[in-house]
Amino acid sequence: MESGMESVAQSGAEVWNRPRGRSRNRPCSRACMRPATDAGMESGTETSTRSAARQARCPRGFSEMQIAILSVLKAHPQVIAHWQIAESVTSGYGLAATEGMVRGALERLFPRGFLVRTRAARGRAQGNRYVFASEPCPYISSYDHNMESGMEPNTEPATQSGENAAPSILKEKIDKENLSISSEDAGSCIAVRKLEALTEDDIAYHWPTLAKAGFGTCQIRQIIERLAQVDIGAEKVLQGLTHAEWELATGTMRDKSGQQITNPMHWVFFILAKQGYYRRPEGYVSSQEQAELDAAMEEKKIAEAREARKKTAFDAWVSELSSEERSFIITPPGSRNWMPEDTALRLHFKAHVWPEILANRKQSESSHGV
Repeated sequence: MESGMESVAQSGAEVWNRPRGRSRNRPCSRACMRPATDAGMESGTETSTRSAARQARCPRGFSEMQIAILSVLKAHPQVIAHWQIAESVTSGYGLAATEGMVRGALERLFPRGFLVRTRAARGRAQGNRYVFASEPCPYISSYDHNMESGMEPNTEPATQSGENAAPSILKEKIDKENLSISSEDAGSCIAVRKLEALTEDDIAYHWPTLAKAGFGTCQIRQIIERLAQVDIGAEKVLQGLTHAEWELATGTMRDKSGQQITNPMHWVFFILAKQGYYRRPEGYVSSQEQAELDAAMEEKKIAEAREARKKTAFDAWVSELSSEERSFIITPPGSRNWMPEDTALRLHFKAHVWPEILANRKQSESSHGV
């Protein structure tokens, strides 16, 4: 019995005195070179040591599966399907990944805001296109296809520029034509990110009438998903919401037969999810258009006021002219050109008198500190 107790004590002492540097400095996974955060290493039992290894976590909270998925996405900016991601994660990192596991891991990543997804298809290549709105973690390396043959993964931290990105391992599994991210796709990604960032308070602030009708973030998320299924961009959804808000607020939301819409929330959701746009209501004027109209009206009013002041100054000037001055202006000495009296007076006023009046007015305003 004593021998057995000594053996257990000796085993416990070995575990307690075992160097902990390697465990603390080991990476989160093969796809990430940043050391994991260890917990519970102070216990002196073998059971607690195994438990501490299981409790090691990525400092940013990513699971090993999520880290592997992000590594694959960094290497594949083109169209990629869930099954292809799962296959790469399994073959490259030895994780038993399935389509469902990949889908679930991605859904838990989207709320973090750094990953944007759009639906894409061209030729035989069908799937999703993933764009990083920001760097999730610079320590997550870009997937290296050489890992499938047993080579060591890239140990350099990944960069946002993608200079160390390895060639695509899925090149033979998808359409040979690379699908680059166009400016249209980038615009759709930005629109999706803005829509996904909306809160219930945001909707109630910008579209209060729609919010009272039951329209909220749940409908926004479903609209994004529906549009992605048929590869329709989300760039015009925000403008469509504004159109629908104006129509509902003014009581002019009607169907094609002119009947009042009884369920505005369902009506707006159906249209936006179907076509990604809500047509411009008759009589609607956007705030930008109204600002331009106001500016044009302001300029017109200023021009009219300036012309009225000029006419008043001309009439006053003419009334003060002597007969000699009038005659000199109408028929200057040595002039052979004849013109109507009113025309001659107006041309002289415009060329000589009016500039002087403006100069005197400007000088008077400056002297009074206006």
